[in-house]
Amino acid sequence: MDWSENHNILLAREVLVSEPFRFKPRTVERGKVWQEITDRLNSSKVHKFRVTKRSTREHFNLLLGKYKAKRQSEIKLSGVDIEDSELDDAMEEIWEKWEAAEAQHDIDNLMNKKKVEEDRVNGEEVRKKACEKLGETSKRKSEEDSETKPKKSRRGGSDTIDFLREKAKLDLAFKQEERKCKQQEQERQSQLYGQVLTTQQQQQQQQTQMMHMMQQQSQAMLTLMAKLVDK
Repeated sequence: MDWSENHNILLAREVLVSEPFRFKPRTVERGKVWQEITDRLNSSKVHKFRVTKRSTREHFNLLLGKYKAKRQSEIKLSGVDIEDSELDDAMEEIWEKWEAAEAQHDIDNLMNKKKVEEDRVNGEEVRKKACEKLGETSKRKSEEDSETKPKKSRRGGSDTIDFLREKAKLDLAFKQEERKCKQQEQERQSQLYGQVLTTQQQQQQQQTQMMHMMQQQSQAMLTLMAKLVDK
């Protein structure tokens, strides 16, 4: 559509009333306000509009850009009296409010970022304290368990040495007993000299003595092992 001066003035009035700049850019709230402005323009009975939300917003940005450029030009031509139109007055008021709103948005963004950072730091501190508390609890529980559980002693090298010493003593005792038995056997044979003993009887006596000695040695080893296990 062709935008006339009257179309532009009506658009500026709608922006002044609705104030889309109250909301942050690219938000649903600001888009909703621009849609409401567009709907009211298309339903106007005074001037005919055929616009969309996008074309309305883009045309307003064009008007605002032209007004800013005009003001910059007036600054360069200082001392020259230029009469403002109704549209200029409306755009000047919109510009002032728009700049103030944008400044407030920047402040809000900084505050939000600061709050997010503070929340993050506080969250890290809470998490750190929770971890420290959990670690202290686990350490205390471990210490309590170690105090209540019976301590297990490990067998050191001294136990092995004691075992070898005891075994050596037993071996020496068995050897002495073996020599004693042989000596007794020789004496017995001397005392029984002249008596006739069969080879079978001699072998049976020797086997009986050897079995008796082996049983004694096994019993002694079992007793020694039992003592070491009980330590």
